[in-house]
Amino acid sequence: VIEWRNVKQVAVGFGIIIALTEDGKILGWREDFYKDYQDFIQVDAYEHYYGDCYSMALRSNGMVMSPNFEEVSAWHDIVQIAVGWDAAVGLRRDGGVSIVFYDDDVVKEVSSWTNIVNIECKFSQIIAISSEGRIYSINIH
Repeated sequence: VIEWRNVKQVAVGFGIIIALTEDGKILGWREDFYKDYQDFIQVDAYEHYYGDCYSMALRSNGMVMSPNFEEVSAWHDIVQIAVGWDAAVGLRRDGGVSIVFYDDDVVKEVSSWTNIVNIECKFSQIIAISSEGRIYSINIH
């Protein structure tokens, strides 16, 4: 980490750290997965205390990459990402939310949220705020 330069964002988990540089490169865990791209605008990461690591990176074209969540490659027009306990969410340009999670009821609930302007996914919560100031929250475990 001492050698990292021009870092504009970092994401950390229990024992994981990744960084996004000013020129759009990813540094840190699974850096090899992201190495052929230089157009990232946001990163997020999560690690369970028992060792599973998850990371995602948002590209400038609205596409999302992750070595863990294969489904995110189908997401389009994403403007913000967040990673939590076995879940990943992406805020779409139209204010909707895309989600990868194993529980269909959670996926259905989160996918129904509209007019979202900010979203967060940490540990066992997904929280969002709409353009009207409404707070959405769901416990995923």
